[in-house]
Amino acid sequence: MLTCDNGGSMTDAMHLAEELTGRFRRDRRGLAAVAISDPSHLTCVGNDLRYEEVFARAGNALGRPGDVLVVFTTSGTSHNVLRAVSAARTNQLDVIALTGNTASPLISEATITLVTEGGAWADRVQEVHTLVLHTLIEVVERALGLDGDS
Repeated sequence: MLTCDNGGSMTDAMHLAEELTGRFRRDRRGLAAVAISDPSHLTCVGNDLRYEEVFARAGNALGRPGDVLVVFTTSGTSHNVLRAVSAARTNQLDVIALTGNTASPLISEATITLVTEGGAWADRVQEVHTLVLHTLIEVVERALGLDGDS
């Protein structure tokens, strides 16, 4: 799994990846997940190519067909996130998009889009995204029989 986004939502992307590689509620084997958040990568690609390419470039390098890209974007309109989704689809990755925008282009581009409207407040969207990412981890663990309840 690859995860990405900007600003506060990048912390959601990092949170999801660390819960999967580390542990959630119980000890279990680590799961492959990387947040595209390395400052040297972001500044290298942003400077040498352009900031719109920072997530797509990493996705192209790391993603393989059958992998999943999870994006968190309150606005649903960030150009670098939309580029990452487009590149992921071209490279046969599934895409799960969490956004707070009912008019986001992600709705038609992602494999699955979860819209968590928060009105004019990005913080409300991000609060719901935290609940969704914890639920997503539970679903992954159960699907793989790693939750201890199977």
